[in-house]
Amino acid sequence: MIYLQELSFFKNFPAEIVQNLQKVAQIVTFKRGEVVIKQGGKNNALYFLLYGLLEVHVDGGLVAQLNTEGDLIGEMSLISRQNSSATIKAETKVELLKIDGDALVKVASEGESGIESLYKIYSDILVQKLHLTNQRAKQFEKTAKELV
Repeated sequence: MIYLQELSFFKNFPAEIVQNLQKVAQIVTFKRGEVVIKQGGKNNALYFLLYGLLEVHVDGGLVAQLNTEGDLIGEMSLISRQNSSATIKAETKVELLKIDGDALVKVASEGESGIESLYKIYSDILVQKLHLTNQRAKQFEKTAKELV
């Protein structure tokens, strides 16, 4: 069993919240070729990659691959409550830790700091995604300069 506190994302969260989220987290497995999230479809879950390789497709084109333990999936559609902007497909057998969005709201709301905990989770998710996007942008800029 994987424990949330083992994932770097949760290291700075209050123990109470992590323990309560652990109760609603479940491990799900997808075979190679299976779709985890479909572009344009509804998603009400937050996923953390435990192992395997996922491909991210937008409008049919491959835009990213995820293979690092703790990589987040489904966070944008969960936070925005809009349809998914990408298709996430298992390129190998993958194991994910899934937290249902409704359970996430319930657990965060029950905590000592209430709904503020949920917003902290969401802001930490977005900060992590922005950091990764910035790192990728730097790499693209470096590659573009080398090509020139």
